[in-house]
Order: sequence, then structure tokens, then C-alpha cells
Amino acid sequence: YAEVIDDIFGEKDVDQAVQLLDHILQDSFAPVISREIMNYFAKSFDKLNNDSVLELGNITLEMIATKNMMDEEDSIIRNEVANVYHARKMFSDAAKCLTKIKLENTIRKVTLEEKANTLISIAENWFSEDDAVNAEIFINKATHVILDVEDQDINIRYKYCKAKVFDAKRKFVFAAQTYYELASMEGDKIQEEDQLDLLKSANT
Repeated sequence: YAEVIDDIFGEKDVDQAVQLLDHILQDSFAPVISREIMNYFAKSFDKLNNDSVLELGNITLEMIATKNMMDEEDSIIRNEVANVYHARKMFSDAAKCLTKIKLENTIRKVTLEEKANTLISIAENWFSEDDAVNAEIFINKATHVILDVEDQDINIRYKYCKAKVFDAKRKFVFAAQTYYELASMEGDKIQEEDQLDLLKSANT
């Protein structure tokens, strides 16, 4: 099946891909086999153009929604679809797509880094949509796991979102403190130009 999937995705043939999905998801297929094929199918989305990702991605997500043991594949495809939505500035669609990724009560292993990254990505999309209320909901959820996340990029994004939440709630002292903490972080994760912008934010 890998060769067939490679050919279909190489040709960006959505109709053929849907026909293959119908075949793979038949009840006559052993779940462990269909899941293995679907995993390869999901990981092949990076070969598609943006239009095909959205069309095939949404069809696939609907088709596997009632299938057991497809949480990993659902997550992979949702991230691909959300990336396209984000690139097209369809931020609320991106946020809603990511929100449906199962981070709890799932058969797949979800690391704290993945959980925090997903929650922060949802918040970032809501901020881009100028919806600080929804953004705060997901930043608050990320707060429960961020202390155990070592990845500096994720921590920086969390702090920046937290500062924006404080700004939106007019808690300007807390916002300024958080912007200053970000600007003071060592290492090359924050460029000099970004540090100046953060310091300006801390003083406004």
C-alpha cells in the first residue's frame, strides 16, 4: 500500500485517495492493519499542496471520526490542516481544528511538550483572530503542564501569550513583568531586535 499511496499523493489525486480510504476503512480489514496503512497515509500529507491538504484532510477526518484507534492519525492530519488554515489567515478554523486533537483519554502517547505546544498553538490562533477570551482559556490549560516542559521555544511562546492575556485583561503591571522576563532571557532564542520590541512592550 505504501507504493500506491506514494503514487496517489505524488499526483495530488484526491478522488483516488478517497477511494483508497473507503477500501482501507472497510470493516473486513483487521484494525491493526488498517491503522498501519492509515498512519503512512496521514504522514504523506506533507507531499500535497495546500488545496489538496484542506480537501482531502477534512474528508479524511470525517471518515475516521468514528473509527477506534485512529487518534495518532487524526492528530497528524489535524496539524497539517491547521497549518494551511493558519497560512491562509483562517485563524479561527485553525484553532477549532487543533482543539479537536485528543490530548487526554487517548490510546496514543502524548508528551507534555506536545500537549503544551498544541494548547499554545490554539491560543496563538485565537490571538491572531483578536479573540483574547478564547486564547486565555487555552493558555490557562497550558499553565497546568508548562512547568514540566523543558523546551525553551515552547516556554517563550507560553510567556508571550501569557503577557498578551495580561494586556487584554488590563493587568499592565503583570504584562510588563512578563515582557521584561522575556527580554531578559539568555541565549540566542530571542534575537536582539525582538528583545527591544519586548522591552518597548514592557514600558507601554
